[in-house]
Amino acid sequence: MPNRFGVTEKTVGDVSTRQLDATDVQILKLLQKHGRATNQWLANQIHLSPTPCLDRVRRLEREGYIQGYQAIVRADQVGFPMLIFAFVLFDRAVDGAYEKFRAGIAAIDEIVECHMITGDVDFVMKIRVPDIARFRVLLEDRILKLPGVRITHSYVAMDETKAGTSIPITI
Repeated sequence: MPNRFGVTEKTVGDVSTRQLDATDVQILKLLQKHGRATNQWLANQIHLSPTPCLDRVRRLEREGYIQGYQAIVRADQVGFPMLIFAFVLFDRAVDGAYEKFRAGIAAIDEIVECHMITGDVDFVMKIRVPDIARFRVLLEDRILKLPGVRITHSYVAMDETKAGTSIPITI
């Protein structure tokens, strides 16, 4: 049901979430592509004056729609051209393995993403390394020694056909 401002809110667990309007969606889409945009530029793009535009951006940040801002660095330019996807079959019988596994993954900088998934394996990791020799050392000395890791399958990406960080936001 709309509140006194015409905005629909719902409660998920203990968190009250506000339904995004078209202007919020425009702001989020623009900031995903132009994270360094000035407030003036953003306001011009969405046809608002700067103060209400900034208020909306701050509200989106406060409500958690915007988690932060960062530069997207080209991995090959900084010495990490090899992209590898490693799938992990996990042994749940090991006491406290999941928490130790999570902590171990967090400590390995070359693992840039790790997701628990459904299917025949339990986790998929996105790994950036300079070369296959470095991956072998990483796999043997660190990943395979993490608690709960039973089996891994690794696949080297031959080409990044599509890479990005933007979420396809709609209302």
